[in-house]
Amino acid sequence: MTTRTARSYAAAMVIAGTIGIGSACSSSVSDAGTPATGAHDAAPSTTSPPSSLQTTASSSPLPTTVSSGDPDGAAVTSGDAAFLAMLYWLMGVGNEQESVISLTVGNAREADVALCMGDAGFQYQTGPTPEDQARFDPRQTMPADEYAASYGFGIAAPELRLTPALPADPNMDYISSLSQGQSDAYYQTHRVCSSPAPDDPFRNSNAWNAALEQFRGAADADESVVSAYATWRGCMATAGFDHDTPNSMRMSFYARLSGVDRAGLEQLHIDEVAAATANVSCEAALNATRREVITARSNEFRGLFDAAVTRGVAPEAQG
Repeated sequence: MTTRTARSYAAAMVIAGTIGIGSACSSSVSDAGTPATGAHDAAPSTTSPPSSLQTTASSSPLPTTVSSGDPDGAAVTSGDAAFLAMLYWLMGVGNEQESVISLTVGNAREADVALCMGDAGFQYQTGPTPEDQARFDPRQTMPADEYAASYGFGIAAPELRLTPALPADPNMDYISSLSQGQSDAYYQTHRVCSSPAPDDPFRNSNAWNAALEQFRGAADADESVVSAYATWRGCMATAGFDHDTPNSMRMSFYARLSGVDRAGLEQLHIDEVAAATANVSCEAALNATRREVITARSNEFRGLFDAAVTRGVAPEAQG
């Protein structure tokens, strides 16, 4: 394998580890990080985040400016803008543009991964583009109210095969042709090729996790967010639903998946659609407030992230 070790931000997609947009768009399901159902997330083409983000935190929020037009025709996003887009996305308040920026970060090193795998003697095809991933996800292509009416929160619907199938991994046929030993070596090599480099803190998923764990509590303790959660509970109660947070509501539906039969799934879907439909406007108001607070305190998160990198929260190889 050459010294041109590939680095992928697929690792950071494990940060929040659940509700997906395509293969990599997963946001946290903590109480502070639940993506709003139908939050449409798709935007510029591709971004190429810098190999390191060492910017010193300032008193003003990180900029969100996105520019486009590099020599190869790919969109270019400033480091701070990409960083803030990832923060919005992982906190569950991202918009279309920020979602594809986040997906793009996950795909930015795919070409390097392919080179790295080839150097090790394996075939490797890059996956779908961020735009393709978004296009196959109805969260990206449907208005929020229509998504809720059709798929609820997207919990029972996939089990009932109601949601569109995502593109197949283009490498599966090749992997299936390998012996068990070769397959094990393939995945081990891919893990190495996809791991973030020590000089690439932007792709340090452990640092993101550590910073998010601290930041969520601080952001949700903000007086305006506390008030917004209370308003959300009142909004949902008016519609006949009693839940403490959007996350606890979603998790109550996830809990019902265990051991359920077809009839149970169908009833779960009916109940889920009812709650999700009521939640569209309720959570939109909550997330608007949360986004304002996250923006105002974005450099607080950046400080937590930089501190996590500095104290040696080692990046994990992800594959």
